[in-house]
Amino acid sequence: MKRVPVLVNCEERHREHPRRFEIPPLVQRQNLDVGDVVKLIWDDQNNQQGECGERMWVEVKLVISLSGRRRYKGTLMNRPYYFKGVMQHGQEIEFGPENIAGID
Repeated sequence: MKRVPVLVNCEERHREHPRRFEIPPLVQRQNLDVGDVVKLIWDDQNNQQGECGERMWVEVKLVISLSGRRRYKGTLMNRPYYFKGVMQHGQEIEFGPENIAGID
């Protein structure tokens, strides 16, 4: 079965497991600048156990404000292992504050 990467909503995961899954404060996740580096997590949509996925770093290349909400576009800095052949180094990624697991 083909692997299908789905960007994780880290805010939801943090609410489910606040002690085991910490994320940066919202004010930091909402105020990134071009050049900042963030950690995002992808799960495999086709994995029913939710055990497989990958954490990778993305460099912010564009900050977008839409109706008071911040969105970001960045490029994947890692060479995917689990999603090799599906995702690639340098790939453009669109994400929001809710997807950020860490800030470097």
